[in-house]
Amino acid sequence: MAAFCDTCVNNYVELAEGEVNKQGSVYKVKDDAAEPLNTVAGKEFSLISVTPVLNAPFVINSGTLSEEDQKQMLEIMTSDEVANNEKIFVPEDSEFSGLFSKKSGNERLVEVEDEWFNPIRELAK
Repeated sequence: MAAFCDTCVNNYVELAEGEVNKQGSVYKVKDDAAEPLNTVAGKEFSLISVTPVLNAPFVINSGTLSEEDQKQMLEIMTSDEVANNEKIFVPEDSEFSGLFSKKSGNERLVEVEDEWFNPIRELAK
């Protein structure tokens, strides 16, 4: 039994059965897997549990910024300009290393309520 971050093992494995990152899915170690998984190429494993790992939030200090400034910051951070900035959301085919790498679709920053992070809080119980 082991615990892994999915992004850490993506280069070594491929989905063999089920849905990506879903409990019960089966993954197979690629035949050409590099070290350290080269010694278990072709072997399969099942996900017995999947825990979401959420990105850390960007927060606004409401004690020091006016409501107007808070609204402006939110508008900027959730804007198309930020979502399409290739130095923030790096395209999949780019060699550039940015804040969020390998944009494959409509990734962007979004406003969420504090409850969004409850799955992480549940881990501490």
